Amino acid sequence: MNNFIDDLKAVYSKAGYIRILDPHALEIGVRPGDNVVVLSLIDLGKLTGHVCPAVTSAYFIVKTALKHLSTDEIPSRENFLVAVPKYDDMALVFSYVLDAFPAPKDDPDYTPKMYLDKSLADDKENVKFVFKNIATGKTICIIWKKQIAMPLDVRKKMMEYKSNGVREKYEYIDHLEWNTFINAQVERIINISHSEMLDIQEIEYNFPGQMKMSLI
Repeated sequence: MNNFIDDLKAVYSKAGYIRILDPHALEIGVRPGDNVVVLSLIDLGKLTGHVCPAVTSAYFIVKTALKHLSTDEIPSRENFLVAVPKYDDMALVFSYVLDAFPAPKDDPDYTPKMYLDKSLADDKENVKFVFKNIATGKTICIIWKKQIAMPLDVRKKMMEYKSNGVREKYEYIDHLEWNTFINAQVERIINISHSEMLDIQEIEYNFPGQMKMSLI
């Protein structure tokens, strides 16, 4: 069965891959060193249900975080904490890549790896995400320059389309035109210099209280 995301593999594959060790694979008999998970933007699109400018940006944010925090050639999933301004599609990307989920509300003994800090989005045009390597103690803040990833005219068009009732009022040609527009933005983000879109700072940071939410 074809997934609609497969139709754009040639575009999404340009984003490259994330290679990360998963310690849980060892529990089912995978040999040490063979427990490498390879994730692409295509994989994350299937997990989130879509590929958009935000999901694409999140992919490059976490890819950049791993590059700056890892001392090993291939980082290991259990070594990272994340702080986000809200739990949305971008945070979901971080969760899947780093196995970093908030604590469920009904499990007081769960140790979270993702934390909520709303102050990270005080500047709506320069949204912050914090990543920490538990093994080394190194912590970085990645600033996502929203005006680079999603210019104001693009955001206005997105809001206009969504406000018109995307599921009810559009014919196929409208959906096709809209999908083409969105994927043009995705491809633009893939192809731009990510040093323009992201600032990276090494910081001291105290992770806030547990982020409690239901994942059901």
